Amino acid sequence: MIKSPLVGVVLVNFNGHNDTMECLKSLKKLTYLAVKIYVVDNGSKETPEALFRKAKGLFDEQNLELMSLKDNLGFAGGNNIGIRKAISDGAQYIWLLNNDTVVDEESLGHLVLMLENNERCGIVGSKIYFYGTNKIWFAGGTINRFGIPHHRRYCEVDYQSSLDEEKVPIDYITGCSLLARSEMINEIGLLDEDFFLYYEDTEYCRRAVRLGWGLEYQPKSLIWHKVNASTKSKLRDPIPLLDYYDIRNSILFVRRSYHTTQKILPFIGIVIKIIKKHIRLMIRPETRKINKIKMIYHAIYDAIHSRYGVYRT
Repeated sequence: MIKSPLVGVVLVNFNGHNDTMECLKSLKKLTYLAVKIYVVDNGSKETPEALFRKAKGLFDEQNLELMSLKDNLGFAGGNNIGIRKAISDGAQYIWLLNNDTVVDEESLGHLVLMLENNERCGIVGSKIYFYGTNKIWFAGGTINRFGIPHHRRYCEVDYQSSLDEEKVPIDYITGCSLLARSEMINEIGLLDEDFFLYYEDTEYCRRAVRLGWGLEYQPKSLIWHKVNASTKSKLRDPIPLLDYYDIRNSILFVRRSYHTTQKILPFIGIVIKIIKKHIRLMIRPETRKINKIKMIYHAIYDAIHSRYGVYRT
């Protein structure tokens, strides 16, 4: 009997115990059984003991690892802790999964099968809906010539899960649901912790492709995502920090992912993005507009002076 490859599922929790528990309950229903789940509490203000106690009630000890960090290391740092442990435990594949998601019971099986059938594919991702709907949040990512990432089919309604049944070319997979080959991780390294939040997954996929690994999108793997739950931000009124990380990290992304001769259009793209943010703040009825404008210029200043990682005042 052929043994199924072990998958390490990494969930990073930050002040989202209820979301994490709902995600864990959906993972309990997976039909793919060769899994070990790594819950990394990323310096939550809420004590993680209650979450850990409930998690232990769902899974056997050998299928669950609970880790508590003193400080918030960001998306990249928190995931890297789980990735290292999962690889050291012998996981052949690592599934990065947002804690504010709910997974279809067949979701992981479809991802694993795609990697099993293509040895040079290093990363595969899911079709992701807005939570509680059939409206698409992510169906593979593309990057335009100005270096701006886009979610394919964003906000399209997917009747009967019929969209994208054929293979489509993609440029990146979101870290919301990203299955990676451990062999590839050992070769290209971990997520870049300089990003802290946003763009680390996009840079990681660009790095993988540059070093010869393939990316795939698997529309049969279905996930539902509570968008911005971890940041407690609203879609039409984001918190000021999101504008900061968006601008600073887009500059860092261009620096890390493009050769010198390729950077002109992406930097023009960043200027266009900054202009669009100003227009958005002029016409949209958002709160804390002055703070958001200040954050945009703080981001530019920090990027120029190579101040990366967590935001510092």
